[in-house]
Amino acid sequence: MKHNLLSLENERLFNSVEVELVRRWALGQVPDKFGNQPANLLKGFVETWWNLYHETECATSQKDRIIWQRFHELPALSLDTAGLVAALHHIRQLIVLETLQAFRPIEPVEDSALSGLDSLLRYFDRLNDSPS
Repeated sequence: MKHNLLSLENERLFNSVEVELVRRWALGQVPDKFGNQPANLLKGFVETWWNLYHETECATSQKDRIIWQRFHELPALSLDTAGLVAALHHIRQLIVLETLQAFRPIEPVEDSALSGLDSLLRYFDRLNDSPS
């Protein structure tokens, strides 16, 4: 399967966010509602975001989806709080709900993952804006 450079960069983006969220979960640096859940919840969110991103891309180009798996072997970039906020915002921009909803309704698990993304964005935005 051939990947273009943008696709690989986006895979690395999702991998980096997943690694950083799990790292912060282990340190107790996530919103309370996620800290009391297993880290697999955050990993599942990232996987759902990945799927929604790819479905957005396929819907936009009107192509059948051919990529289902992420290459977790791609090295994750280290993200400070500002980098994590930027990465989460980028992921949110990659998922275009209006495009997806033109083809199918959003499933409850996907809606939950998107709500989780919005919660994480609010939390890390506040953390990033607070004085050190």
